[in-house]
Amino acid sequence: MFQNDGNTSEWKILTDNLSEGNKKIESILGLTATEFSTIILLPQGEFAQFLKQNSQQRRESLSTLFPVEIYKNFISTVGEKTKNFSAQSANLETNLLELRKVFSPEETDKKQEIFNTKITELKEERVKLNSAVSKKTEKKIHLEQVINRKESYESYLEEEKKTKISFERLQKEKANIELIEKKLIAMDAALKEFIKTEKYIKECEEGFDEKSKLENKQSINTHKISELQKNLRGYEKKLEDLSQDKEKLVDLLEEKNKKEKELHKENEKIAEIKKRIELETTIEKLEKKTQDINKEIEILSNDTENAKNILSDFIAADEKNKEAFQASLLAEKLESGNACPVCGSKEHPQKAKPVDSLLSLEEKIQSQKNLIAVAEKNLREKERIQTANTTELSLAKENLSRIENKEDLADAIKKQTTIEEEIQGLSIKIEKKKNDEKEKERLSKEINTCKDTIIQAESERDALKMDAALLTQSIKTAESHVLQMEENYKELLKEIYQKYAIKKNEEASKQGLRLQYLSTQSMQLLKKDFDSQTAEVASYKDECTALEKKRNTLAGQIDEAKKALEKSALFISELDEIALFETKSLSLLRELLDKTLIEIESNTAKQKEIEEEIEKLQAGLSKERQYAEQYIENSQKLAALQKESEVIAHLNNLLSGNNEKKTPLDAWVLSLFLEEIIIYATKRLEKLSSGRYTFSLKTENAGGRGYKGLEIEIFDSFTGKNRPPSTLSGGETFIASISLALALTDVVQSRSGGISIDSLFIDEGFGSLDPESLELALGIIDEIRSERVVGLISHVGDLGSRINSQIIVHKSNKGSSLSLIGV
Repeated sequence: MFQNDGNTSEWKILTDNLSEGNKKIESILGLTATEFSTIILLPQGEFAQFLKQNSQQRRESLSTLFPVEIYKNFISTVGEKTKNFSAQSANLETNLLELRKVFSPEETDKKQEIFNTKITELKEERVKLNSAVSKKTEKKIHLEQVINRKESYESYLEEEKKTKISFERLQKEKANIELIEKKLIAMDAALKEFIKTEKYIKECEEGFDEKSKLENKQSINTHKISELQKNLRGYEKKLEDLSQDKEKLVDLLEEKNKKEKELHKENEKIAEIKKRIELETTIEKLEKKTQDINKEIEILSNDTENAKNILSDFIAADEKNKEAFQASLLAEKLESGNACPVCGSKEHPQKAKPVDSLLSLEEKIQSQKNLIAVAEKNLREKERIQTANTTELSLAKENLSRIENKEDLADAIKKQTTIEEEIQGLSIKIEKKKNDEKEKERLSKEINTCKDTIIQAESERDALKMDAALLTQSIKTAESHVLQMEENYKELLKEIYQKYAIKKNEEASKQGLRLQYLSTQSMQLLKKDFDSQTAEVASYKDECTALEKKRNTLAGQIDEAKKALEKSALFISELDEIALFETKSLSLLRELLDKTLIEIESNTAKQKEIEEEIEKLQAGLSKERQYAEQYIENSQKLAALQKESEVIAHLNNLLSGNNEKKTPLDAWVLSLFLEEIIIYATKRLEKLSSGRYTFSLKTENAGGRGYKGLEIEIFDSFTGKNRPPSTLSGGETFIASISLALALTDVVQSRSGGISIDSLFIDEGFGSLDPESLELALGIIDEIRSERVVGLISHVGDLGSRINSQIIVHKSNKGSSLSLIGV
């Protein structure tokens, strides 16, 4: 690409890169290659074909000239969004259908109620089983204790049998001893009775001391029991007072729950009041914003209207200037003696004066148009903001109308504070009552401990009474025995003294007689016999001493046996007080224990089954609730999506042609461009056809979903009807197509940022014209030449006589060459 400044013959290279060269040309011309070939180079054959195209073909042709790609992309975007919404809706509907296979929203409440009822029933049954297991366990423990006592009882029975055998044996030995004692009574009755009496006296003295100790201990125990009973009555009274406080605690808890519910309601009211105040504030702001926007819209509307009035003035002035400019151009060519092509006069006394350049006024018009476009854009933006603001205001007012609570926020907060203070006071009272409950539990434990202590003390007291009674009886028996022994001893001594006296008298009498008659030899024999008797008595005394020791040992054994028998009797008495089933045999008790263990095991198994069933039911209930939550969530999403998709689908229908005019958005935009082209083209066609033909767009609904608004018709004033362009003759088609081509250049030029096009090339189309139509065509070209340079590309030789400046292309075997005429 080269450049010449026009002052020298030298050319300066700008670039040798094709793309850079194209960019340079586009910057100079302000047009792309496609726009240049469309606006400046007009192939008449293509415009004749454009004139006869259907809507679809015409749409494709116009799409290359005007920027409708953005509208197509917008339609495609909305369509894709509609498809996405449809896919999401279908997915949610599928999810809902899948949920419906395992979940019924109509029956879920009933099903959950059944689950809860079954769970409650099973829990109640579990409580009953727990109670039964607890009772059975207590029974098992009791049976084990009974069995242990029974085994101890049988052990005692065995020991008792042994004791009885020993006792019977001892009784027999006792009888033998008693026979021996009867033999010894005569010899040592006095000594034995005296020793025995001393022993009883000593035992009585010890018994008196023991009895005194027992009575003292019993008195202390009785006083202790009295004190414990007094404390027990105090504890029971305090426990009764605390039980009454428990009822007050229940009332306090109920009152607190009631106040908490009131507080919850007040909190909801406060939230509602705050929401109402917030909505009122929002409405106030929105109304103020609406008023401000209305003022701005009014100002913008006035500015737009003023700008349009100014533009009308500029256009009117421009038309006048153009007419003056045409007249000045004609005046420059007028010569005295030559006829004026307008009026035919050969005299030109008042020629039109030259007019200054039209560019300044056109710049003002274009600038004013730009101002109007900006103002209209701002006005539309404000109207859009106002619409959104109005919608938001309506929604806020609607939400406000739903709020029924008109209370004052300060009153509600004051009421809330009062309720909170009341709840706090109740909480303090409840905490105090709970502490009283703890005191009650402590007192209950103290009472139980006191009762146990009293029972233990009473048991000790009873034991002491029994020991004292036994000791008193023993003392009485001992005293009676001592008295009897003393009487016996006295009688025995008396009898001994009597016998001794009688015997002494007899012996004295005998001794006197013997002394008289016996010889010395006889006295020696008596002395020997006496010594023998004395030795026998001494031996017998030794034997008595050994028997006495044995008797004492046997007496101790007999006492131990008696004590064992007494203990056995007491143990048997205790066992007689055992419950009825304890009187059964040990084998039956063990069978009963085994049965109880089996029942406990069975109930435990049932408990486990119930727990598993409860877990299954709770899992089912949880799953049912999960399904319900999923169903509600999907339903809400689907409803929201459907609501939003309705708007998008409606917009998609409007944009894609499913509307009243059956016209897609891009076709509607193209129809606006085409309508503008038709307005420009009609002026030229009406002039070229001497007022017979005008362009029009077909507006009737032909059905289907095509590209409405792109159907061109020719109105024939001779018939008063519209006719298709395909019914025009060759010359009529040419003038119609040239009118469209020129109109297209005007519209594209006006929409190309104010680019001024001073050249125009028309390719082909003249060969099909008759002389009259050709003359008309050349006349309109002469008219165009007053505005811009026109180049004709044609093979018609007759045009050469009408065109002064020509570039002729000569073809040969060696290639093509050019020749210039009038250039």
